[in-house]
Amino acid sequence: MKRKTVWRKLRQEAIPKPEKVNKEGFPSYKRTIEEEVLAVLMTGTTANLFYVKAEENIKEMLDVLRRCNDLQFLAKATVYARNKGFMRTLPIASLVEISRRSPKVFKEIANEVCQNPHDWQQFIDIARSKTVRSGVGRALKEKMIKTIASMATYHAVKYPKAVEDMINIARPREDVNPAVINYIKKKVHEGDEQLEALKIVKTSDNEDEIIEAIERGRLPYEV
Repeated sequence: MKRKTVWRKLRQEAIPKPEKVNKEGFPSYKRTIEEEVLAVLMTGTTANLFYVKAEENIKEMLDVLRRCNDLQFLAKATVYARNKGFMRTLPIASLVEISRRSPKVFKEIANEVCQNPHDWQQFIDIARSKTVRSGVGRALKEKMIKTIASMATYHAVKYPKAVEDMINIARPREDVNPAVINYIKKKVHEGDEQLEALKIVKTSDNEDEIIEAIERGRLPYEV
């Protein structure tokens, strides 16, 4: 039998009472918005959970990002989650939210969050879903054009569909990056060592020639 003492009673009174009920129906405590943001970015998932469907889960997580008024904190947390937490989808969704509020902050951190064309493809998908913003605006297209301008042909070879989506949305001039744009839009391989090596891999029947081309062109496994 438990001993009842005044100290036990005081201890129980000192423990904060739960303010809400979680998805499982159990009492839980409210977190600060900063804690909620970190939880979303570092542990969030877009899949179905046991107590909540994917669509509802995503809406709730986007609402958390939207309610974070401290844009600098949101930006730092987004970059941290992408690079140190090795998360991808939610930091990209957060970048879309940041782009809605501040094109300047978006441009400052975009390359730290969208690290390859596949990331940019998901960024485009989220932006065009209209769950966060109305679409892909001018500031976003300008940043994508700058990314395409500095893009290595390696990424065009490895992520052709994602790069094509970037080009179709941003509509850069051909001279922004002739090798990448001509390869994606016109299947031109000439003028770049890696693309020329890729053409040999696709067309040659000589196994030794193919191996030599892969090594010389440093072609990714996906080709």
